[in-house]
Amino acid sequence: MIGKTLSHYKVLEKIGQGGMGEVYRAEDTNLSREVAIKVLPEQFTQDPQRLARFEREAKLLASLNHPNIAAIHSFEHADEVHFLVLELVPGETLAERVAKGPVPVEEALEVCRQIAEGVEAAHEKGVIHRDLKPANVKVTPEGKVKILDFGLAKAFEAEPPVTDISQSPTLTEEMTRAGVILGTAAYMSPEQAKGKPVDKRADIFAFGAVLYELLTGKRAFGGETITETLASILKSEPDWEKLPGNTPWNIRTLLRRCLHKETNRRLQHIGDVRIEIEEALTTPATGIPGATTAISAGTGWRQVMPWALVGVLAMATAILGLGLVRDLEPTPMPPVRFSITVPLEEQVVQGGWVALSDDGIQVAYVSRLDGIDRICIRALDEWESQCIAGTEGARDPFFSPDGRQIGFSGENFEGLKVIDLDTGTTTELADRSAMGASWHPDGDSIIFNRNFAQGLSRIPATGGTATILTTPDAEKELGHWWPQILPDGKTVIFSVYATPVDNARVAALRLDSREIVTLQSGALFGRYVDTGHLLFVRSDTLMAAPFDLESLEVTGPERAVLKDVFFNLNDGESAFAISRNGTLAYLPSAALRELVWVDLNGNEEKVSERRGAFRHPSLSPDGQEIAYQLLDQGKSEIWTYDIRRDNPSRFAAGDNPKLTPLWSPDGNHIVFQSEQLVWNLVWQSKDDRIEEPLVTNDQDQYPTSFSPDGRFLVYHEDNLDTELDIWILSIDDLQSELFLRTPFRESHGVVSSNGDLIAYQSDRDGRDEVYIQPFPSPGTDYKKVSIDGGVDPQWAPDGQTLFYRSSGLMMAVEFDADFVPGIPEVLFPDTYDIDEQWRLSYDIADDGRFLMVKTPPELVPKQINVILNWSEELKRLVPTNEP
Repeated sequence: MIGKTLSHYKVLEKIGQGGMGEVYRAEDTNLSREVAIKVLPEQFTQDPQRLARFEREAKLLASLNHPNIAAIHSFEHADEVHFLVLELVPGETLAERVAKGPVPVEEALEVCRQIAEGVEAAHEKGVIHRDLKPANVKVTPEGKVKILDFGLAKAFEAEPPVTDISQSPTLTEEMTRAGVILGTAAYMSPEQAKGKPVDKRADIFAFGAVLYELLTGKRAFGGETITETLASILKSEPDWEKLPGNTPWNIRTLLRRCLHKETNRRLQHIGDVRIEIEEALTTPATGIPGATTAISAGTGWRQVMPWALVGVLAMATAILGLGLVRDLEPTPMPPVRFSITVPLEEQVVQGGWVALSDDGIQVAYVSRLDGIDRICIRALDEWESQCIAGTEGARDPFFSPDGRQIGFSGENFEGLKVIDLDTGTTTELADRSAMGASWHPDGDSIIFNRNFAQGLSRIPATGGTATILTTPDAEKELGHWWPQILPDGKTVIFSVYATPVDNARVAALRLDSREIVTLQSGALFGRYVDTGHLLFVRSDTLMAAPFDLESLEVTGPERAVLKDVFFNLNDGESAFAISRNGTLAYLPSAALRELVWVDLNGNEEKVSERRGAFRHPSLSPDGQEIAYQLLDQGKSEIWTYDIRRDNPSRFAAGDNPKLTPLWSPDGNHIVFQSEQLVWNLVWQSKDDRIEEPLVTNDQDQYPTSFSPDGRFLVYHEDNLDTELDIWILSIDDLQSELFLRTPFRESHGVVSSNGDLIAYQSDRDGRDEVYIQPFPSPGTDYKKVSIDGGVDPQWAPDGQTLFYRSSGLMMAVEFDADFVPGIPEVLFPDTYDIDEQWRLSYDIADDGRFLMVKTPPELVPKQINVILNWSEELKRLVPTNEP
């Protein structure tokens, strides 16, 4: 072949050979440049169907144009030889580089960052490599990474078995039928090794194997034969101890997520891999005590603690050398800070609480994946979190004293439930649980808040009749929430919620006498610590004060001990927990959000570059302004935003929180919730900005829709017996009429554009589904619209289509002329913010676009911060022995 001219390509030398043919360096005499040509095996070209298929694949692959992908110039045929003309890439392959030994961490990450960029570009075009391995990646003398043979594995037939595993790209006879094995054995994903169909997640697995090999100099999955290697991929884990000591923690996590054997637990997008590597390159983890180190899917505290002990041991050694140890007290263990980071495709639910077992070994939190919330537990001496089956939709987890059971509030606050972590058995103790619960130290009972406006109750931990312990003062208090039973088992600390928040307080209940003692005014979410401190929150700041357990008195001045702790002004919930051994776990403050437009295909466009704590957007009738709730400096206010002028302005403020704005059809008023003792409805004119009451009683109301003519306001209202009912307010005389009350929970009523129908959600079938019925006359002629669950209905402008949300998807249902609903269709993945307490969370523009609230990917809550031995820092910051 050398010296021969194929078409206008003069073959100069052979530079490689593999399962996909021989590769030569050649000169393109037409363009005066050097290229690589890959000559197809003769047995391959003798199959016309396979050859035609390969030509089709080559045309697709030639469309890839990225600086990190070696280009395919053309597919040629000359002198009965079929060959590909490829970009000639100088430099050495990664296989050649790693043969010399492990690659330094920073260099390996930079190489793999470029690999990820190239793979990401190909995946966006629907092209999968299928044979990513060190031999198929070159690094030029200038440091530019080039991926070779992109996508070619799909089009080639197997070569006879070879003895060098790293050169075994194909292992079956027919390569594109379902059930084939493609790719090099040492870098195959488990699904490839099993002969199953593959997708882009196979490339992510191979990428992880390549990165591991660069860092360690060893293959992630070894074996002397192809069979042994495949068995290793299917059954074994890489030797994680071989990773260099300076490997960033997030990269350790990344490798585990890339190399997960189950595709649904593996990272789903190579772009997420690239982001993690970029973050590691710009802010590498140091492992230094006191720094916040990302420890995800696995860094146990036993691996972190030795670093924290280095300084202490060094000091102790010096002191011993001086013979002074007899005169010193034992040195306390210093605090050690790190973060538990959830997998890239998940997020921590900030309003879902965080809990610690009494021994400080287990952290429980609520994680959201594909729109579904569930409780996950991370043991601090384990690599990965375990999400608990049977806790879908759960919130507010809390541990039993022995750490073997978890209690939680069910979906939509339905049921106080307990799950046994050993057996997985779930027991429902009460039909309702709203604002927190705490397990008695003796393990025999649980104290909880049954419903928002109620007090605390006590129920046996095995089930039975609940006993009411406290009753809120209806004229001053909204509820008794977030209890903590103290270690003596005789006292309960809880929040007395009121508005404005300055009227709220942390109180203590003596269980024997039922006496309630105020501990701290203007504070919420109180927690006792065995060091003799009372913790509580003011806005997003964790405060502490010396506290005497016997007298139930604060004995010294309060001081701020931690900033930026998650706090929900609407319900007084914070997200921190401290164990008996002094470990603190907490969620950082709420992330900033963006307002975005989303079309029916899921294409997204920012409304503006502004970010803020936005919630509950409502679009004005002319489409020119957006009303929204904004948390600003600890207050919840209503703001408007002029889209054309890019101009936000405060609309409704004051000491009382304001939520859930809704424009009137004429655009002259905005209705919203204003909290006094309960959430009552008010509205305010754009002109005079004076707050006027609409509905005033002792129940919470939530506005959801106007009739198109503006005559009626639809809202739902709390009811202790039926939970939520739908009401209609006549704007003319401000008289309310009950529209829908059943034994079930009905909410989110929205009127169609012609005013003849109302859509709403109800749990009459055991879970929330979307229904429609005539409007404004109530009746029993309802139709079910959703099939597999549905919430938050909104009508399209034409009134012929209804949208709703369902398990992380935005759905659409079209109606025929008789308004019979069709089959629900998926519009796009619904990764946007959703309110979990019965409030509107998106709107629809006249052009059919969705107005949504989005947390930017880089700000999505991903971590739980942990401080081991934080009690020592607390004692230093807030001494208990001050006069």
